[in-house]
Amino acid sequence: MSLNGKPLNSFAELRSRIATTEPGTKVKLGLLRDGKPVDVEVTLDKSTSSTASAELIIPALQGASFSDGQMKDGTKGVVIDNVDKGSAAAQVGLHKR
Repeated sequence: MSLNGKPLNSFAELRSRIATTEPGTKVKLGLLRDGKPVDVEVTLDKSTSSTASAELIIPALQGASFSDGQMKDGTKGVVIDNVDKGSAAAQVGLHKR
């Protein structure tokens, strides 16, 4: 997974980088879907919580759960653990690894 072309090594890194980006900013999430790279553009939303989850900041991630992961080649990243059927995350094309 990447954010604006820069690799993400963990879910904590995704949260940290999103937290330092202004609400209303469009960002590009790089994902692997069926082993192929896919970019999804999303607009950041304003969080109402001091401990924001990714789904509060990026509404398109609502309905998906994430964890730290590692690919077979050792590359670290973020794993999509689950996507609720019919959720915003499912509608933008996210699905469980």
